[in-house]
Amino acid sequence: MRNFLSKNGALVKRNGWREVGRIEGSRINGIFQFDDGEVSETLVHAGTELYRWDGAETFVNVTRTSTIGKAEVMGLLDRKSCAFQNNGRLFIVGAGPYMAYGNWGDGYELRLVRECGEVYIPTTSININDSTVENDVRATLDDVNMLTPKRINKLVGNGDFTQTEKDFYWKLDAPVDLGSDVTVYIEYLYISPDATENESEVNRELKTRVLHNNGEMIGNVQYLVDDEDEEEILHGAVRYDTGEIMLWGAYTPYMPGRDNITVTFEHTTEAYKKDYLSKVFTGARFGIDGSGDRLFLAVEGSNLEIYSEMNDFTYFGDRNTVFVGSEKSNITAFAKIDDDTLAIFKEADSEDVPVYYQSGYYDTIYDDEGNLSKMTAYFPVKQGSHGEVCAGRGTIANLQGYLLLASKNGVYGVELTDNVATAQRYTRERSGHIASALRAHDLSLAAAGVFDGRYYLAVGDDAGTCYVADGRLMCYPENTVEKNIQYEWFILDHIPACLFAVLDGRLYFGTVKGQICVFDEEYTDRSAEGEQDIEAEWHSGVLDLGSDEKGKTLLKMTVSAQGTSDLFFGFQTRNRKSMIRVKGQGGFSFDDLSFGELSFSGNFTNSYSVKVKEKDFSYIKFRFRSGAGACAIYKFKAFFRNNTRNKGVR
Repeated sequence: MRNFLSKNGALVKRNGWREVGRIEGSRINGIFQFDDGEVSETLVHAGTELYRWDGAETFVNVTRTSTIGKAEVMGLLDRKSCAFQNNGRLFIVGAGPYMAYGNWGDGYELRLVRECGEVYIPTTSININDSTVENDVRATLDDVNMLTPKRINKLVGNGDFTQTEKDFYWKLDAPVDLGSDVTVYIEYLYISPDATENESEVNRELKTRVLHNNGEMIGNVQYLVDDEDEEEILHGAVRYDTGEIMLWGAYTPYMPGRDNITVTFEHTTEAYKKDYLSKVFTGARFGIDGSGDRLFLAVEGSNLEIYSEMNDFTYFGDRNTVFVGSEKSNITAFAKIDDDTLAIFKEADSEDVPVYYQSGYYDTIYDDEGNLSKMTAYFPVKQGSHGEVCAGRGTIANLQGYLLLASKNGVYGVELTDNVATAQRYTRERSGHIASALRAHDLSLAAAGVFDGRYYLAVGDDAGTCYVADGRLMCYPENTVEKNIQYEWFILDHIPACLFAVLDGRLYFGTVKGQICVFDEEYTDRSAEGEQDIEAEWHSGVLDLGSDEKGKTLLKMTVSAQGTSDLFFGFQTRNRKSMIRVKGQGGFSFDDLSFGELSFSGNFTNSYSVKVKEKDFSYIKFRFRSGAGACAIYKFKAFFRNNTRNKGVR
């Protein structure tokens, strides 16, 4: 079969495509839709650049538009990428460093996430008491963010301090990076010194003070000054190597015992130095109970997975890491399964399995009064079974709830067993009808997409071959493993796709030549190089028409069809191959009526019958071939009679 698909019970020629844009000499690596409520745009990753595309011929390069950070001088990697929208930003993964596209106030631009100005700064410790308190009851709140060295500590002020007490200090939860900025925000209770004892309650007010570095350093001590005063008044100091901070002033909390001093400082961790986020190459949205509110990413060339905090793709806690399986086998792809499970695919390795499965749950802690005090998310990983190794992340897609992927042996589905106790998943073949054809291709760079209930797999060969599985046409062949579903497969050609995308309800694809093409209602493929008619053909398998013990005689064939193309149908036996032009496919015309070979035309399906006398055959194939134009085949009948019993195979 070639260039036919199934539609509404008929065999229909595929629609053509037209080139709607081109970035000459650049492979299309990603096509993304972005909508922040203010603007709706299409972004294209082509070659080493990111473009804003108007849907036609206009491409605006936005790779170096950043007004902050290194993105303004950095190109992208020339490989497939993916993107995820969250909180008005489009986060781009796999094109090099972790980047985001959005509007930061001065127009839409691309920025490195770690330098975008919106990275979440965690509050790592709270309720830190000063050195005069014997039992410090500080508590941990947030994990360190791998995207920034900045962190926040909260201190409990002391109203009894006098400037002569030089040993009076607070101990931060980490040393401070030498030369980095430190900011102190203080909310404190102020009582007018002129107030009498009886008036003190009346003269209470909340004041704030912001202290920051003045840029001068003496050893490990850096001064802090009041940023509102014109004069540099000494208010405190920081000992960088020990993380001790001194504040020379009485800062009584407005509410007794509550932390009222916020210190923002930098402490570079090993996780920040390793810069995992600049090495991620693929990702997936995932979360607890199928929420999809976190971003899971794979670090290239490793078995390391990292994931964000809930609904914040700029916050990757330093404990949000999972080493999946053996370190000898790298993660290659993610895929979300319909039962709230994330599949993690790995390279082939004799010591490891090719897939792991991950799920999530919350661990909750309550206080003595029964109130929720802390809720922590965990995402344990479970080893899968030995089976097929995913050929490439571009081949994974979800077809009507069934996860499909390509391996070197064909297309497989991930399936949950009926054993509820074990809940084990296996890979089952879904391409048995075309397995031998698929094995002739290198599927590592194949591209998959799902549209209108079909799974498209473009293999990237010179013919532009694309295999299509129709999710509405499934069967359970005899003598196979229980529930081993097989799809009806169709083979298309002249589709040079290296990736697929669905935009505004239409199927697009990109090519290695930089073309962006869309399928339309025509029956020609149109590019800048020219136009090509779509020719389609179909033939049955070898049929014995019920028995191979008797010879047969073919008497008549009838086809019900519609369209504007030249349609031929016929048969092939051991002795003869015959193709006959179908008449009466177009509008009604007396020229299309034949009283020897009855046909009738109108604005509905047309029936055409022809008498045939092919004698003495045991096996036969039936064929259809369509030239330029539309074509739909609704029904085919063959009339034959059995002859005498065979003396040999014919």
